[in-house]
Amino acid sequence: NINGYFEDRGIKVEFVNTQNPKDALGTGKLDALTGEFAAMVVPATNGLDIVFSTSSHSGCKSLYVLNDSEITKTSELANKSVAVTNGIGNSGHNTALRFFNHDGVNPNTITFKPVNSAAVIQALEKGEIDSVVLDDQFAYQFVESGKIRSIRSMTDDEDFGAEVCCVTAFNRKFADENPELTKLVAEAIEEANNYMAENPEETTQILYDCLL
Repeated sequence: NINGYFEDRGIKVEFVNTQNPKDALGTGKLDALTGEFAAMVVPATNGLDIVFSTSSHSGCKSLYVLNDSEITKTSELANKSVAVTNGIGNSGHNTALRFFNHDGVNPNTITFKPVNSAAVIQALEKGEIDSVVLDDQFAYQFVESGKIRSIRSMTDDEDFGAEVCCVTAFNRKFADENPELTKLVAEAIEEANNYMAENPEETTQILYDCLL
């Protein structure tokens, strides 16, 4: 919206903060949402009244272990534990399942443990968990300090380079009743996505300035 992509198409948008965006989208309290595909695909399969549109990027999560761990690949997590910081069935859990599916690892051999993100590094260090799926932005400080390292990544691994991480989804009723508007919104978001991909440093600065 900062670069005027919506205004250029004659669209006025309101950005809304909500603690339950998927539910808000499905019930029509939100018309559109850009978020993690892995978090929305299961609710959509189970009847959440949404339709998927524009993809945003290919990755922002990785599977981490302690830096001195002997684990180097997903197959070595059989009969071990993986922590997820936003609950079973949400994006971290579903991302882990995608990793194991890609690598031919039976997820039934893995113990998934919900752990609060504030406690997850300590849980690794205490041996309470063997690995954890984290947002790369959150993990960055711990990677830089030498505490953890990635063994599988939607962000960096080549086989995930063409897969969707985040998507824009619309409330189905809104999309059905406003097909042209839905198309324009998707086009504006796609233009913003392209700008961010082509101008990462400028985009980072814009985001930083918005937080000040």
